[in-house]
Amino acid sequence: MLVYNTLMGFIYIGVGVVAWRNVHYGRNGAAAVFILNLLVLAAIWLLYNPGGAVAIDSLRAMTLRTIVWLLIFMGFGWLSRRVPGT
Repeated sequence: MLVYNTLMGFIYIGVGVVAWRNVHYGRNGAAAVFILNLLVLAAIWLLYNPGGAVAIDSLRAMTLRTIVWLLIFMGFGWLSRRVPGT
């Protein structure tokens, strides 16, 4: 989780920079981040059991990140329909 979270931190910043320049690419980047987070959430949910290798806090944090990136993706989808030329 530590390596994934560190790498994703850099990717989050990259998606933000891309989105600042182009809403369409930002939407695609947000979709990719959402899907990656969803896959990792599914994996840690499968690995989770009380007292096991995955802490409940990791499960909660990943759920929050996944929801936030879904909302960001939806927001970019809304923006891409409102911004001409995207």
